[in-house]
Amino acid sequence: MAEADYLATPVQEWAQLFERQALTTELIREFWKESVPRLTVPPPAAPVEEQTAFEDQRHRLLLRPLSRFLLGDDAVDGEESAPPPSQVCGKVFNNGDPTYSCRDCAQDPTCVLCTECFRQSVHRYHRYQMCVSQGNGGFCDCGDFEAWKGDPTCSSHKPPPPEQRPTEASPEQAGKASVLFSAAMQYMLSVFDRDASTLKIVPLELDLGREHYPARNQRYATMAYNFGVTATDKVADTVAQVTPCSQEEARAAATALKKEGAAILLYNDITGCDELLKRLKPEQSRKLRRAELHVVHAHVAAHQLFTLRLVRHLREMLERRPTLRPLFNTVMQQTVGGSELMPSMLERVMACDGRQWKQARHETHLLLIQGMLMDMESKKYFAQMFTARYREQTLASLPSSMQDQITVQDLSVQIYTVPSIAHHLMAEQDALAVVIGTLVDELRTHTHGGQLVLRPVTSDSAARRRFECVISCLTDAKYLLSVVPPTQSDKLRAGVRRGLDMLLELLYFCEGMEPVVRAQTAHVLYDPQYELQMTLSFSLAPLVNQVLEWCASDRQLLVYAYSAVLSKLHSRLPPDKYFQRCEVLRFGRRLSVSPLSVMTMPVSLELPLSRLLAGLHLHLAAHGLSYNSSEFASLEDRVTPAQMLERPLRALVVDAQVQSGLWRRNGRWLEIMCSWYSLPVQVADMRDRDLQVAQICASLMDPDEFVATLLFRHGAADTDGTLAGEHGEALPEDDPEGERREHMDSNMADLLLLLLHVFAERYHPGVGQVTKEQCLENEVIQFLCVKPMTHSQVAKQLSEADSGMLEAAVKRVADFATQQDFRGQLTYHIKPEYTHRYTPMWHHFSRHYRSQSEQRLRRLRRQRGESACLPPPAAPPFQPALRPARAILTCDVTLQVLLQQLNRMFDAPFAASLELILLRSLFLIGTALNEEEREANTDEPEPFCFSGPAQRVGLVDVLQKLVGNPRVSPHADLLAWVNTKLNRLLGRTAAASDSQAAASEDAGSEQKRRRAKAAALRSRILGQMQAQQKKFISENMTALAEPEEAEPSGALSAERAAAVTGSAMDLSEGAEPDRWPVCLGPRQSARPAAPAEYTCILCQATEQVSSTRPAMVMAAFVQLSTVLSRDRASTAANPVLYVPSSLHRLPHTSSCGHAMHAACWQRHFDSVARDRRAHPRVQYLSSFDVQRHEFLCPLCLRLSNTVIPVVAEWGGAAPVPAAAATVDHIDVWLSGLMVACGPVRGGGGTEEDPCSCCDPDWADTLTAAVGCQLTERESELHDRQIQREGI
Repeated sequence: MAEADYLATPVQEWAQLFERQALTTELIREFWKESVPRLTVPPPAAPVEEQTAFEDQRHRLLLRPLSRFLLGDDAVDGEESAPPPSQVCGKVFNNGDPTYSCRDCAQDPTCVLCTECFRQSVHRYHRYQMCVSQGNGGFCDCGDFEAWKGDPTCSSHKPPPPEQRPTEASPEQAGKASVLFSAAMQYMLSVFDRDASTLKIVPLELDLGREHYPARNQRYATMAYNFGVTATDKVADTVAQVTPCSQEEARAAATALKKEGAAILLYNDITGCDELLKRLKPEQSRKLRRAELHVVHAHVAAHQLFTLRLVRHLREMLERRPTLRPLFNTVMQQTVGGSELMPSMLERVMACDGRQWKQARHETHLLLIQGMLMDMESKKYFAQMFTARYREQTLASLPSSMQDQITVQDLSVQIYTVPSIAHHLMAEQDALAVVIGTLVDELRTHTHGGQLVLRPVTSDSAARRRFECVISCLTDAKYLLSVVPPTQSDKLRAGVRRGLDMLLELLYFCEGMEPVVRAQTAHVLYDPQYELQMTLSFSLAPLVNQVLEWCASDRQLLVYAYSAVLSKLHSRLPPDKYFQRCEVLRFGRRLSVSPLSVMTMPVSLELPLSRLLAGLHLHLAAHGLSYNSSEFASLEDRVTPAQMLERPLRALVVDAQVQSGLWRRNGRWLEIMCSWYSLPVQVADMRDRDLQVAQICASLMDPDEFVATLLFRHGAADTDGTLAGEHGEALPEDDPEGERREHMDSNMADLLLLLLHVFAERYHPGVGQVTKEQCLENEVIQFLCVKPMTHSQVAKQLSEADSGMLEAAVKRVADFATQQDFRGQLTYHIKPEYTHRYTPMWHHFSRHYRSQSEQRLRRLRRQRGESACLPPPAAPPFQPALRPARAILTCDVTLQVLLQQLNRMFDAPFAASLELILLRSLFLIGTALNEEEREANTDEPEPFCFSGPAQRVGLVDVLQKLVGNPRVSPHADLLAWVNTKLNRLLGRTAAASDSQAAASEDAGSEQKRRRAKAAALRSRILGQMQAQQKKFISENMTALAEPEEAEPSGALSAERAAAVTGSAMDLSEGAEPDRWPVCLGPRQSARPAAPAEYTCILCQATEQVSSTRPAMVMAAFVQLSTVLSRDRASTAANPVLYVPSSLHRLPHTSSCGHAMHAACWQRHFDSVARDRRAHPRVQYLSSFDVQRHEFLCPLCLRLSNTVIPVVAEWGGAAPVPAAAATVDHIDVWLSGLMVACGPVRGGGGTEEDPCSCCDPDWADTLTAAVGCQLTERESELHDRQIQREGI
């Protein structure tokens, strides 16, 4: 039969049957069942390369009839008129394609445009962002009105006029499309919906009968299916090595595997294919790891390859004719046999998604996108079926074979980001509860006692990958809540409530997850893994923020959520032992507190439930609610403020103590967790929320009990309430080194800083009376005070801020100018009028940023001729509900703590922690005075007053006494500012003048004393210089006198004679012999010690070596050396007290001579050791071993293992009496040493303590022995003298 006749036969037959209404899907499938094996399977003798020769024939004889039957002859001849473009672009992005998102017009970042649509739209003139697609099923949203706030279409996809809009398909075309689409989808399911174990058997609906399978011609195929293979070179090499084919054939098979997703490696009988499969299995684990190998019946392989092209052909038809999309949607809603109990065609396609290889799954997704996701009604039905099968599809994508694969679940971004569809699904199908419930059910298997435990998951690679895959459910939940409706219906509100219940169950699992207890004695051996914990927290944070937005917009939802969180948090309270209170009598008050420190309690940084409660609490006032409202007061199991405070307070305290180095033994991972706890991207959702909990509890609790709780949790007081230094500065017997005192001082500084943050950090909506714009403006001011920044640097610090608001805030507070350095970079510089809002104690500052910003602001103020003082700025007013929190600075406990710490400045020894306590105390007092001054000009019924209570307890007098104290000189400007403002508020102008005059007099007298001391030092130095000059002249008199012989006068000049003879320190040549200097011996003269100075190579500070100055050391290397040994082969033990004559293995010490402070070296060595301990399992390729106490000199990098102290030069020994000088001290010492080292007669000591059983009068025995030795030595010397005289 000719090709044209064969092509026309099915079309004409189908047309005739359709006219008689006798065309069924079985007839079309029968045509494919008979034609596909004949046109796609090569003859038995054909080599592998001939399979590509059937490609054109397959397209002409199998695919063109479909287009001709449905679209007419023009579709085949290419003469059909070009259809009008679709209103929705729908271009599917491949991996690596550029995408564009408009920051001004997009509803969310997932709304993107392709390159062609972006170039033809007005968005190219807006603020846009360019990204790269990952190829996970996304497509261009041009034309989708719900994806854009404005300008939803480009010039190519604008809605055409009504007369040019495409008409609906004709009834004849609709009937043909229904039959053809139904037959194609049923045929696809019969081929793809099969297990790998049944591929050797032809399914019944495709079986041609035994007459078509003679035994000698029945053949099979060894096929490779691509599930992620990208390295075609490795595939080609493997195929060429294992199969009997050429390199070109192997390369063609590898190309087909990458392009089509499946490749036939060999046609043979079943025995030959099984043998090839056995040879390929060992290579599969190395070079074909992401490929699956199966032996397939030749007809099954033919149907698989044809189905792949059939699905692609249907997609192209739908793309050319958008009017066919509703018809395709109708077919996908049909069930098998028309029964409602059977699954629809779409459900069956979704169910077989996991059985398809990579390319087949990709083509199926493209067909669903083009046929169902371009029309709103079709998309809504697809979303309903997708949500109904969400749990099954998610669990099907979790096995290891499906991980990192693009599945139908990746299409969730196309439906859940559409607001109308998302709200419909939450109201009608509980989509939010289904999505979050899937994750909760999966994580429930990893809980212990109702708490999530991730350490076993981390150690199991398969469980870890499964966990990372199921976390994507949180992304889908975020898509559902991306747009908050202006009003919520009852159904929608009920659906959100059910979803909120599942979210609270998830947060309940995570509350207090992975707690840690401070290591008291030994360092942890291994750092636990924390990546999964961080991933879960990072995924939960945006979802919690969206829930807060939904609750803030609806009062009923807010009341339900707040009540549920209070009850849920009550069931997750710590054990009762952490709430056992005792009565503590402090500062005239009896306080009921729990006197436990965080250093003895389990602490967790994962507190999503407590942070959700803080966010909900800040929205109560907007709806006329509070913690004590009737809606919440009737709850039986709600947390109290003290219980609410417990876990967030622990997290805040641990973060401060880790930065102070008090948790070093817990390893590097805790430092990383605390740094992540304060990262810009996470600080608003973690640390800020914990601080807000503290502010909320401060407004609900008694202020004295609140401050006392902070005092004990920080460890700034003993269990009896005793503060650091309260009973004097002497070190107790149980703390001889002062380590506990140092810890308490550091904790006290952290306590003052937390009190300052609770009182003054109000730039957050709901905490202070500010807007989001003002909060963002304050953050920009603080960061630009650190250094001039580019726009990208500012955006990186404030990555969660709205881009439009951020640009507006930056333009208000900064100037865009060239940076004054060698680069000349354009950066934002803070305007001078905004620098007064800078606060050095800002809670988002790290230590580095705090120091850098303070130095820069002081330098700028000096350049402008202003005072370098950096006082605290005025904070915005609290919200009315949080105004009681201000009482924490006027309560008795806080005032007494401030008074006691300031009194320590008079007599306490100098320490860096004390200076920090002073600075934070002054800053805290200044902040309170700013608050009092601000409310003094308002009509508040109960204005805040700090100066009165401070004067009552004596704090004002202590501040006045500190003026002129050298201890407070680094912060004298801040102290003067505090005293000035305090006196002004108290109305003590005259007293202030007197105190200032007295202070100026004290300062003048102090200045005079310093000047007199400097003049005396200068005169002493000049005198020493003159003495040295005269000494040099007297010692070199001859050399200096030689040139004088040539002078006419022959005598010294008057000036030189005066210089030589005028000093009492000169040694005259005519001096008496007993006054000559003695260099050696017992009566040697004392040498004047010259002061030595060294420059520390670490801090670059010049230090004079003295017993009263900080110690200096030099890096050195000590080792056993046999360089001068006479017996190197000896294995005897090294002597301890004396050097043997063989000089065997003696210690050798060498030093590079680079000096540094002992404290600087200790910090340097600790930092190096801490970095090495961070990853103990990693073998460092370094030249030193920290475990052996080795390090490198910081300057010359010389290997060292110890340090040598640098001591002042010794001035010599004092002269001894003449009688003692006659004794031969060296011989006496050697003799006594021999007696001391020799065995004691009658001793019974052990090896560890050889003198344990000696005679108690061993000292007398040793003295007698030494005396006997001296007598013998004197007799020997006397005999030698007689012999010498006789000779």
